[in-house]
Amino acid sequence: GYGWLPNRAIMFNTAMRSWGHLHLYDLADLRLAAMQAGFLLIHQQPVGESPCQQLRGLEHRSDSVVVECNKLDPRRAKRISLPLVSVLIPAYNHAYLGKAIASVLQQTYPAIEIVVVDDNPESPIRDVVHQFRRRANIRYVAHPENRGAVENYKTCLAQATGEYVKYLNDDDLLMPTAIETMVRMMEAFAGQVTLVTSKRVLIDESDAPLPDSDATLPLVPCDALIDGISAGNFMLRHTVNLIGEQTTTLFRRSDYQQTPALAFNGRDYRYNVDMAMWLELLRRGHLIYLSQPLSCLRMHAAQEQQNPVHRVPLVMNWHDLIGDGLDRGYLHDPQFLLTARRSQLMLYEELQHCDVSEVRGRLEEQLAEIQEQIRTAQTHLPAALQLPSLHQELAQIHTGCTW
Repeated sequence: GYGWLPNRAIMFNTAMRSWGHLHLYDLADLRLAAMQAGFLLIHQQPVGESPCQQLRGLEHRSDSVVVECNKLDPRRAKRISLPLVSVLIPAYNHAYLGKAIASVLQQTYPAIEIVVVDDNPESPIRDVVHQFRRRANIRYVAHPENRGAVENYKTCLAQATGEYVKYLNDDDLLMPTAIETMVRMMEAFAGQVTLVTSKRVLIDESDAPLPDSDATLPLVPCDALIDGISAGNFMLRHTVNLIGEQTTTLFRRSDYQQTPALAFNGRDYRYNVDMAMWLELLRRGHLIYLSQPLSCLRMHAAQEQQNPVHRVPLVMNWHDLIGDGLDRGYLHDPQFLLTARRSQLMLYEELQHCDVSEVRGRLEEQLAEIQEQIRTAQTHLPAALQLPSLHQELAQIHTGCTW
C-alpha cells in the first residue's frame, strides 16, 4: 500500500509511524515537525561548528540525526518582511461569498492581498465585497459578461502580485492557520516543493460537516513530503484528484507561469483544470501533504460540478490528462499506464446512463485507443495486473498516525 512513495526509506518510515512508532524521523521529517512548531530555521551543523557554545561538540551522533532549530524572538519576527500571499476568489454566486472572505480575514498570517473577480453581472457580488473594503487589502475586478469558471481562474491568476497563490472558491472556507502553515512549509523546502495541500473537510449549506468521500480520505496518515511524479502517477492510475480543489492548495506564483494560462502539456483544459495545474506543478517539484484539515469544501446543489450536463466531458477529459501525463514524464512504467487506462474504463461505466449522442464519435475513438494501449501494455507484463480499488489502497496506509 506504500508503492506510490518515492523510495523504500520513506515507505519504511511511514509504515513505522502508522504502527504507532511516532519518533522515527529522517531529516525531512524533522524539518516538517520544526516548521509545524513555529521554528523559522532548521539545519545540521558540522562537528564543532555550532554557533551555540552549549551545543558545540554535540552536533553529531552515530545512531541518529541531530539538527539545530532557531526560533526568532517575536519582537524581531514582527519586523521581518513576510512573503505576500495572493488569495484569489473567482466569484459567481454571492450566497457564501461573505463567509469565504471572512475566513480570509481570520487568518493568522498577516501578509495577504485578496482579489475577487466577479464573473456574474447579475449577482450582487460587488455589494458583498464592498462590505469588507475597510477591513482588508481587497481588490475587486469585474468581467463585463459571464466568461465561465476557467476564464475566471485565469483572470484571478493574472491579477495576483504575491509570491504565493492561494485560490479560494466563493463557497469554500479556510481554517484560521491555513495560510501561515502552508507558507511555512514552502519556505522550509524552498527549491524542492512546488505544491502544498492538506486534508479538507466537506460541509453542507449550513456549514455542518459531511462524511468523507473517496477523494477526501486522508492521503497518508501523517504529514509527509511526497515525490511529485509519484503523486501524479497515483492520481492518474486511479483517475481521482486526491490533492483537492484549488481552495485546498498553495503554490509559488513563479512556479506556474504557463502559456496558455492553466495549461498542461500545452493543452488549454476546460474541465479538470485543477488536475491539469497539479500535474504541471508536480513535474517540477515535490508535494507536501498536511494531515491537519486546513480548508472546508462546501457541497450544495448550485455547484457546476453537481450539474449532470458536465459529467460526460469531465469523465472524457481524463483521457487527455493520462495522455498528456505520459508525454510529460508520468506513467513511465507500462504497469502504471495499464492501471490508468483500466481505471479510466471503470470511470467510463458511469456514462452508460448519460446522453452521449453529441460526443459518441469522440467517445468511440477514445475507447479504441484505450483498448489498444491496454493490449500493448499487457504484452510487456508477465501476467494480468489486478487493479486495487482506491479505497483498498488508502485503507492500507490510513491508521490515524499523527505528530
